Amino acid sequence: MLLNFIFQIFYSYTFNRMITPADKLRKYKEKSINKAELKRFTVPSDEHFRTYVKKHACWSCFVAFFSFFCTFKCNKAYYSRFYSFDMFKARWSLGKYYRKSMTCFCIVSMIIDGLIICVCIAALITMSVFSNMLWITVVEVAVLSLFLIIFGCIELFLLKEYLSYNEASKASWGQTNTR
Repeated sequence: MLLNFIFQIFYSYTFNRMITPADKLRKYKEKSINKAELKRFTVPSDEHFRTYVKKHACWSCFVAFFSFFCTFKCNKAYYSRFYSFDMFKARWSLGKYYRKSMTCFCIVSMIIDGLIICVCIAALITMSVFSNMLWITVVEVAVLSLFLIIFGCIELFLLKEYLSYNEASKASWGQTNTR
């Protein structure tokens, strides 16, 4: 749950907030513009994603909710061509940064699962085989954590392909080549 909370803060702070450019903040501090004028200059931290959120606000809220309460991987599952529909293909100005941050969070998740396996093995050493329900629960947790690590490795291997639509050539976004 803590990893999901950290991811949601990171994600909201990086991709889904309004920022004021540094030069406008400097002018505000120098008192050359007032607070009302400063508000006019706020821009989204990620222009392409802000456009997507305006278009699909309800789904974006659901993704944020499930990313926080279930797992941060809901975010990746939703935005990586989920069902191959275009509405599930959010655009980011910082597409590579999104992919790299998801890679980091997935690796941290696998490390946590590895630590859980170590705790399970340490617990199993102290118990006799089939001694009680706790033994069965510890084995179950260890097996599920092992599966999470295996599937996490598969996710990491395919992550670049899943998010390739966002890192494709900019010409497909409506910009033209000037040759």
